[in-house]
Amino acid sequence: MKNIQIVLYEPNLVGLPQSCNIIGSVQGFTLAGHARSLCELEKLLRCHSVQLVIAEPFGEEERFEEILDFLYSVRPEFDILVVSKQNDGNFIARAFRSGVFDYIVKPFKCERYRESLIRFRCYYSLLESAPPQWPQSIADRIKRVRVSSQFSNQGLPKGLHQKTLDLVRSVLRESLSFASASEIAEKAGLARSTVWRYLEYLCRIGEAVSVNQYRSQGRPTRCYLSIH
Repeated sequence: MKNIQIVLYEPNLVGLPQSCNIIGSVQGFTLAGHARSLCELEKLLRCHSVQLVIAEPFGEEERFEEILDFLYSVRPEFDILVVSKQNDGNFIARAFRSGVFDYIVKPFKCERYRESLIRFRCYYSLLESAPPQWPQSIADRIKRVRVSSQFSNQGLPKGLHQKTLDLVRSVLRESLSFASASEIAEKAGLARSTVWRYLEYLCRIGEAVSVNQYRSQGRPTRCYLSIH
């Protein structure tokens, strides 16, 4: 999968250095540019294959939906991550109703920002690998990644061990795209059947998603991607 192209929309540029540092710390992203005005943002959307706009809409709340409609008319296929000092509940609710991928309130913890980018990377990878017609299982996986479903660990099922789980989880997180149980097993130095059980467990507790990747011949291969 190619790197995801990001554009920063930060009119006053105050948060630009911090955002650039965080984006640079997460693999799989390229900063295509930054804009201080809607005119500059429009030009970047027209010139680059942008998948994600990280926006600070403070001061433009009244026409937020109007701005989104305009931007989507320029480039329909991209998502919005809002990182803003605006913490008004009504506006945040409006932003989510308008379809923003995530909303991060300033000041924020850097790890929260990184988690959102990692989740978007997984979401985008899932979209790219999904078949033209989605069964309910694909729609459910995409929904789960978008809302970052997490489940508490109430103890491992019988036959699973924490040390092995940690190893499989670590290897899976290093992969930037979907990987099969055989690929994970080779990197972890474990049997494929063993790794498969741990991968399925990670899917059940919301730490991974899986898809069936179809090829021209033979049976589909079940592949996995970490969402944390």
